[in-house]
Order: sequence, then structure tokens, then C-alpha cells
Amino acid sequence: MTDLLPAPVLAAPGLFRITQTLTFGSFRFSANQYAVPGENGFLFDAGFGRKKMTRSLAKRLTGLAARGRRQGQCLDIKRVLVSHSHWDHFSGLKALQEQSGLTVLATPAQSRVMASRRVFCRTFWARSPLLDRQGSRFSRTLSGIRLQLSRALFIRLAGVDFTKGTLQILNPGERLFPKGPDPDAAWQVIPVPGHCDDDIALYNEKRGVLLGGDLVLPGVTTWLGPPRSDLVSYLQSLERVRDLPGLKTVFPAHGRPVTDPVPLINKRLEHRHQRTGQLLEMIRSAGGSGLDFDSLVKAVYPNLPRFKKSLFSGWIAVTLAHLADTGRIRHFSRAGRVFFSVV
Repeated sequence: MTDLLPAPVLAAPGLFRITQTLTFGSFRFSANQYAVPGENGFLFDAGFGRKKMTRSLAKRLTGLAARGRRQGQCLDIKRVLVSHSHWDHFSGLKALQEQSGLTVLATPAQSRVMASRRVFCRTFWARSPLLDRQGSRFSRTLSGIRLQLSRALFIRLAGVDFTKGTLQILNPGERLFPKGPDPDAAWQVIPVPGHCDDDIALYNEKRGVLLGGDLVLPGVTTWLGPPRSDLVSYLQSLERVRDLPGLKTVFPAHGRPVTDPVPLINKRLEHRHQRTGQLLEMIRSAGGSGLDFDSLVKAVYPNLPRFKKSLFSGWIAVTLAHLADTGRIRHFSRAGRVFFSVV
């Protein structure tokens, strides 16, 4: 596994990017953390929790502060906060508390998940409530056991860790002033739920720069899935970010900077509306007999391996929930499975 980090890269005035990469065989997964240094400097997103990687991240932050002293600047990092409480964003918090003495800022919703393995497991790889009744009682019990074992194995392999120290409450609308190389910079906390129910972004209106977490990604659409994604909230958050005054660049948690955010956000909105219409038309074409979830997944992703289908199909469950909530489809049980038909 690769766990040594490259040096921080100056991404914008007063903003440094650090990229972590996990490698399992041919599988590579990278996440960005953003350092906004100064007398009250902060790190946005804490990354992975594997020990060697967190030590390397702490070392990079120490090196950044030392660079500042050599240059006659204050490039310190005193605080850390995360975009949301998915494992690849918060798992490094505990180590940063212990190794670097950073103060953790968190919204109340984030803190509940990040501090508790039990709460985290309830929110990770969970099934949609619409599908909870699918299958026999025995098969649901067996599926639940497999899910618990998968969670435990994943937590161990990925190094998911949970905060234990004191957290400082962070409120939507609050402004963070790092007092660093960009002395007038203020970063506003903006709630952007949808991908996750506790998502936040940070906006520097002076520079037109958004630290956007997973909301706007350059190469792929944002993952959606139960139980913490919501389609309506996601669309509203995209619109909220698109309409920010002076928005120029989005620095995402994964991938390269988005330098044309408004056209890309409009593309993401259109794509999601198209996908919703696609599912609705599939269900309508099935008539009164309806379609079950597995049939919909197979129709949308006919050639994907089973694992990738389970990974990519979360948006289907979220969209079905939205269509049911808005009264456009109904669901019913037949032969131990849940089917969907138009109203």
C-alpha cells in the first residue's frame, strides 16, 4: 500500500493541496486535503486513517509551518474540519488530534458519526428503507450478518478511526479567518447536503474559490446512495453553489480543480434529471407488473461485474425513494421482492 505523501502544492493564494493515495493491487483511490495556513490556519478534510499515512500527513503539516518560518510567513495549521462524515474524509482526525494537537471543528451532525463506530456502521453500506422488506426473514438475517462482517473488515483494512477528543462546534454560515498569507481571506461555511446529509463546503468569495468536498467532481458524477443521500437536497446544493457570487474555481476532495464550475454544475444537474426520467420511463414501460430493484440495475448496467453494480447503483435506490415520496411511483411486494410501478 502506498502511504507516503507528496509535498503540499500551492493550489491558490493561501491554499495548499495535499493528496493521499491508497493502493490495493490495481485499485487506486486518492483524496485531497486542503491546508489554509495562518495564525488560525486550518486543514479541510483529514483523509485516511492508516497509521503511516496519518504520520506522513502530520509531518507534511509540520514541514509547511517550518517553510513559513524560513520565508518569514505564518504557515501554521491549528485546526481541522471535514466536508462530511464519510470514512475517507474523517478517518485521520484522531491521529491529527494526537500527533499535531489540532483542534477539531465539526457540525453537531458530523460529530455524532465521527465519534462513534456504532453510529458510523448504521450509516455505512446500509440498504434503502424501500428494500428492507425484500426477501424472506432468513435471507434478510443472513444479508444483515454479511453486511456486519463486511463493515468490520472494511473498517480494519481502510484504517477507519474515530475521534475521541473534544470537538469545537461549527455552525452553518460561520466564517473562518486563518490570518495567513491571504490576510483578508474569510471562508464561509456553507451547508451542501445531498451526497451526505452533513456535507459542508467552504467559500472564499474574495478569491471565488470553493472547497467543495464531494459535491462537484471533475471527471465523474457524485456518488449517491442510501441511507444518507437525498436527491432533492443534492440538486438544491448544486444550484446553491452554482449561484455563489463570483465563483471561479472548485477544489474537490477527489481529482483536479474545476476551473469552469458553472457549466459543469449545469451538466451535472441535467444528467441527474435525465437519469430520473430514464428510471421513470423504465417503470412505466413495465406496466402494472412493475420492475424490481435488481431488474432496474441490470437494465441500467447490463455488463458491469456484480461488485461494481452494487457500488454504482446507489443512485437508483435514492431516485426510487424520491419518485415514491413525490407520488410518481408506488411500491408493492410480490414473491418476497419489492416492485415499483407508476401511479
